[in-house]
Formats: sequence, C-alpha cells, structure tokens
Amino acid sequence: MSKNTTNMHQNLNIDRKLNHVIERLTDKDCCDVYRSGETSQVTCQGCRLQAIPRSMDENTTLLDLSYNRLMILQKGAFITIPYLVHLSLSYNNLSVITTGAFDHLGYLQRLDLSHNALDDSSFKETTFQSLKNLRTLIIHSNNFNLRKVFPEATFLSLSNIDTLYIDIFDGMHFGKGFLNFKKLKNLHFYQNGELSIKNTTFQALGEMNIMELSLFFKTGKLESDALYPFQSLSSLVLDSRRYRDITEVLSLLYGLRESKMDSIRLSSNYVRNGGTVQLGTSDVWFLSKVCTKKLFMSDNAIGSINTVAFKTWASRGCIEYLDISKNSFQSPQVFFILKLFPSVKYIDCSYKKSTFTRKRKGLFRHSVYLPKTLIHLNLTHFPFTYDYGRLSFVEKNNLEVLDISYQLPSFTCGRKMYGLSHLTGFNISGIDCSSPYPEMFSDMLMLSTLTARECQLANSDLFYTNTLFKGLNLLSHVDLSSNTLTQLNSNTFTDQSGSLKTLLLVDNSLVHLPIEILQQLTVLEMLDISNNLIVSLTLSEINILDNYRSQSEKFTVKLGGNPLVCDCDNLAFLSWLDTTEVIYDKNELVCVDSNMKIVKLLETFHDFRVDCVSQFWLIVSITITVICLILGILFRVVWRYSLKLRFWCRNLVEHDTFPYDIFISYSRDDCGWIRKTLVPWLEQQDMSYGAEDKTFDTGLDICDNIMGAIDDSYQTVFVVSCKFLEYEWQTFAMKVASRYSFREGREYMNIIILLDDIKQSEFPKMIRENWDKIRPLHWPDLHNTDGTRLNTARKLFWEKLLKRIRKGNKRLAKTLNSESTV
Repeated sequence: MSKNTTNMHQNLNIDRKLNHVIERLTDKDCCDVYRSGETSQVTCQGCRLQAIPRSMDENTTLLDLSYNRLMILQKGAFITIPYLVHLSLSYNNLSVITTGAFDHLGYLQRLDLSHNALDDSSFKETTFQSLKNLRTLIIHSNNFNLRKVFPEATFLSLSNIDTLYIDIFDGMHFGKGFLNFKKLKNLHFYQNGELSIKNTTFQALGEMNIMELSLFFKTGKLESDALYPFQSLSSLVLDSRRYRDITEVLSLLYGLRESKMDSIRLSSNYVRNGGTVQLGTSDVWFLSKVCTKKLFMSDNAIGSINTVAFKTWASRGCIEYLDISKNSFQSPQVFFILKLFPSVKYIDCSYKKSTFTRKRKGLFRHSVYLPKTLIHLNLTHFPFTYDYGRLSFVEKNNLEVLDISYQLPSFTCGRKMYGLSHLTGFNISGIDCSSPYPEMFSDMLMLSTLTARECQLANSDLFYTNTLFKGLNLLSHVDLSSNTLTQLNSNTFTDQSGSLKTLLLVDNSLVHLPIEILQQLTVLEMLDISNNLIVSLTLSEINILDNYRSQSEKFTVKLGGNPLVCDCDNLAFLSWLDTTEVIYDKNELVCVDSNMKIVKLLETFHDFRVDCVSQFWLIVSITITVICLILGILFRVVWRYSLKLRFWCRNLVEHDTFPYDIFISYSRDDCGWIRKTLVPWLEQQDMSYGAEDKTFDTGLDICDNIMGAIDDSYQTVFVVSCKFLEYEWQTFAMKVASRYSFREGREYMNIIILLDDIKQSEFPKMIRENWDKIRPLHWPDLHNTDGTRLNTARKLFWEKLLKRIRKGNKRLAKTLNSESTV
C-alpha cells in the first residue's frame, strides 16, 4: 500500500472520529431540534462544527449551521437529508464548495451562503446544477470584490431564482450568467466599501422585471438617473450606512420619476457628527416625482422641512404610511406636517433625536389638527414642548390608535386629554400616573386596548377603585406590566367584567394569583403574570383556573420567570402542571431551587414523587423516634420523681407499738436462704416479721405494699445478693424501700445483710449516703470464711443481728414514747 493511500485512510478515520464527536455533542449539547408532525427543523448555531452532522432525521426540512467553523463542503454533504427546504451556512469560513455538495437537494428553496470567504474560484460550473427548485440565494458579504469577478457561469443553471442577495463592486459586469435570472423579482445589493452609483451602473438590468431593490452600502458619487432601468420597481430601500447626506440620496429618486410605487425606504442617510439637515425646495422636489403609498424617512437627522416647498409637494397625497421617526423635528412643526397629508393613515414620529429646545409654557391649550384619514399616530419617545394636559386634538378626527409613551419625566396623567372619542388603542407607558386625573379616560368610550407599563400605578389609590376605568365597557386588552403591583382587587375592573379578555401583569411584585380579579372577569382568555414573585399555586387557585378552562378552551395563563419552588411540599402543584393545558408557557417554567426546567422534572415525576413519599416517611419515623425518646426520658424522670411524690403525698401511719419487729426486703432468688436460714432464726428468737409472700396485699400496688410494710415494722432488713441488684424490679423495690426507710427519723432503722461481696458503689444513692449509719452485716459462707471458723463466724453474725434489731426497736420505741408525752 502506498504512503499516500495510507495517509488518505488515516485522514478518513480522523474525519469519521471527528464527525462522531461532533454529532454526539451536537445532538446532546448544542443543536436544537423542533419537530412538527413528520418533519424536523434543526438549528446548530455557534456549535463550532467543522463538518456537517450525519445523525439528523431524514425528514429534516430546515437546517441552520450558521456561526460555525465549516471551511469546505464535500460531495454528498447533505445526502442523508434529501427533503431539505431551507439551508443556512452563513458566518462560517467556507472557501470551497465541491461539485456534488448539493446533490440530492432537489427540494431546496432557500440557500444562505453569506458572510463566508467565497470568491469566483470557490465554485465549478455544475456546483448548483441539482438545485432546480432554488428560489432564494443569499451570497453577499463574501470575497467577490477582491478580484472583482463574479462567478456568472456557475449560476447559469439557477433559472428559477426570484430573490438574490449579492455583493456589488465598481466595474461589476452583469453578463449572461446574471441575466439568466429571468424570474428575478427581488434584488438586494451589499458592499463593504464605498461605491459610486452612476447612470450606467444598472443599465444592463433594464430588461429585467425587478420589483424590489435594496442598496446597502456606502454611496460615493450619485448620478440622478442611475435607477432609471428599474421602471417596474415597486419597493426601494437605500441605506448609505451613515455615509451620505439624505439631501444627496434623494436625487436618486429622479430616475424613478412618474413611478407609482408601494414603498420607499430611505434610512440611515446622514453624515456622522454632521448636525441636523433642513430639507429645502430641491429636496422636496425629488420626493414629489414619485407617488408611493409608504414612505420611510427614519434616522436621517432631519430637523425641519421648508414649509413653502412642502405645500408644493403634490404627490404627498399618495402617502398612506409615513415614517419620520428618529429625526429631530420639533413638535410644533410635526403637528403642522400631520395635517398636510390628506390620505395618510399611519404616521410614525417616534424616537425623536435629542436637541435643545426651549419648552413652551403658558395656560393655553395647544390644539392639534389631524387628517380625517389618520388612524394610527405613534409619538413614543417624542418629547413634547407642551404638557400632556395642554395637548388636545380637534374633535373632527378619526384617530383610533395613539402612542404617547415614554415622554419627559414631567409628563404626567394629572390632566385630561381632549378630542379622542374614537380612540380604540392608547399607550401611556412610562408616564407618571401615581396621581391620575379621575376622568382621564371618560371621553374614550371606544377604548379597547390600554397599555400602561411603568406608570407607577401601585402608588395610586385611585387605581384600586372603580373610578379610573369607569364607563370603558369595550376595554378588552390591558397591559399593566412593571408597575410594582403587589395586589389587585375587583373594584379596578368593575365595568370590564364582560369585556376584558387579556390582562398582562408582567414584571410586578405579585406573590399570589389575583383571585378576586379572576372571580369577576367572565370572558378572560389570557392572564400573563410572568416575572412576579409567585412560588407556587394553592389548591383553591388551581381550582379557579380549572373552572375557567372548563368554561373556555381559549383561557391560558403565563407563569414564566416566577421563582417556582419544586419541592415535596408542592407535589399537588407539580402534578397539576404535568396534566393541565391552562399554562401556556409550560416549557419555559424553571425550578428556582435547582435551575431545572419543570418539563424535565416532570419526565421523571413518578420517581420524584416516590422520593418525596420516602422522605415523608423518613421524617415521620424520625419524628416518632424523637417523640418516643422524649417520652422515654419523661417517663424516666416521672418514674424517678414519682417516688418522691408518693412519699410527699403519703400520710404516715402512727403506731404506739408496731405489728412487726422487722420488714424483710429480698430477691426471690434468695427466698431459699430466707425460708431455711433467716425465718427459722426469727421464729426461734420470737420475732415477728413482714415480707412479700407473707403480708403483702395482692390488691395494692407494690410501692404501697412496701411502704405499708415499712410503716408497720420497727426496722427494715435488706437481704442483698448479686441477684438482688440484677433485676430492675428488685432495684425499684429497693429504691422505694430505701427512700422510704431512710426518711427523717428512721435513718438508723435499717439493716443490710450482704449474702455476696458487693461494693458500696453498686447500691442506690440513698443507701450510699447513709453507709456509715448502716454498717452492713456480711453472712459468712465458704466463699468468704475459713471452714474451721464457719460456725463461730455465723454465731457471731446472729448475735450482731439480734443486737442490732433489739437496739433499733428500743430506740424507736423510746422515740415514740417521747413524742406521745409531748
């Protein structure tokens, strides 16, 4: 195998790996796929692709690969998507398009190759041969101007093109290839540098039936007859990119003299930092040579128009749409201009460029005369030299839409505007309406659309009454966005209960759904509460929305931009979102705590619900455990102090003599020693005793039995072994006995017999504290006494026990006698 063949295979493998990575990144990380029925639209803008992705659906009809790093289109690049209709490859680094790159694209109608590095050497004559249905070709902003050669031979096969976006350059030759576009109707020229437009520039295009012409480039020398070849022209756009004065550009209209056109757009024609322009007689004369329905003269630094010349403009009666926005007209002259257009329906005077003017003052009212044909007047961002309240329109007008939004800060709603009885649409956004005139809308009974953004309505007490919109029974669309509203009430729209269909409350401070409004408005179709402070919807709010939806399938709500919380406390709300059709922008909702789209969360909602249930039971189990622990602690404390309570509440039994000499407390494991050893000795000594199996009443509590036995005995004898301390029951009994036995006056009336070796620390606290008074007796046995001395030790034990018992009995008897004497 040759070296070249080896390199070729290596490069092929590299390309395949690269394509695989790109497709993986594209499909999962960058490209957006929109499906509609069986077709798909794929957008891969800015994905840094260096090759065409291969994993697209065969039925893809739109592919946008703009803003990537494509350099070469190889043969068969789009073979997997033969049904493509729209293809955009703009803003790449394309310099070569191989023959066969567009094979199999027989359905392609729109191709965008703009903003690349293409020149006349980038194509072969057969490059576009398979594009039989191509209608729009966008190929401007490439490198054709560098060598000033256009690849006309390449376009000989594109006979069905009707729209072309192309670069133009000085000396450009419109030859056979260009003239082959016999169906061309829309022609748009671009150029990065300066270009002179001469009378001969477009002469070769005279036989073509061009309907729309656009010129986007810096114009140099302009000859007035340059546009004469376009006698069929219906629309003209001329933008000199702020390089040529409007007074010079207007001269080109002479080439279209006596033409009747649909629109002329002359925008951004002024010299930067050149100041304002005054249109004189000659300038208006050029305008008067063409009859056009729509005239766009925006952003041309026009400061004024010669009044005398303006009145001689006979063709101004053709104009139905006039755009003079982004200029520097003063309001007096604008209002004078308005009435001089007898057929105008729409006038745009918006966005006046800032110039110093002295604001007129006075108490007089300035009346504005409008053409009877005028329907729409746009004065947004057009600072008046008159106050709002001093501006009124002469009653004899048919104005339906008025936009006076975003005026000077001093422009307020504090006065009434007259002469607007036919108004159906009114925009007062940006105007201070914190103290509105109560009857500012009283004459606008036909009003159906009101836009009042950023009007400080939250500061107006009048807004929360039924006065402001009173009588506006046709009002169907209200926009109250960005007014810092925290609440709404039903009084505001009392007269609109049967008319209001759209209510926009975007960018406010609402924390709850405006339920009172919803309960009153019966025909509402759209409620937009986007970008508020709503974290969730309650069950009552959900029920109201569902009721609305059941009454009207058109009813929808927008919730996007709210800080919605997606936690286990809002399961009902999230579950409702999963099934409802009320929320219009469901795909845009985001969980504020995780920044995840809710639609993504709903895809695994079952698992989320299970986790919440598990979390719930975990919390319940922890709570139960804590409660049990607390109850255990409380029980232990109560149990601990219950002994004291029993002692405090027990009435001591008074005896002159006691029924028993001793009360014996012992463990049942030691009952054998008690019966065989201790009891016989007690009987031999003629001593009476009390014990559990002898004197306890089975109907009483163990504690009462113990305390009763102690009260009936001179002394208490504790027979203690290791078994005695092992059982809680015995420890409890011992605690009761010791606590009660060692009460005041009976500290010496207790005897402890130790059957085993037991440390002092193992005894209850009360016994440890009285250890010196007790002096326990140890029972001798083979574990602690020598066998030869066992009998002697036990004899000594019995003598000590007898002595202790008798001595204690005498002491207690003596104490009782002294108390009875007292």
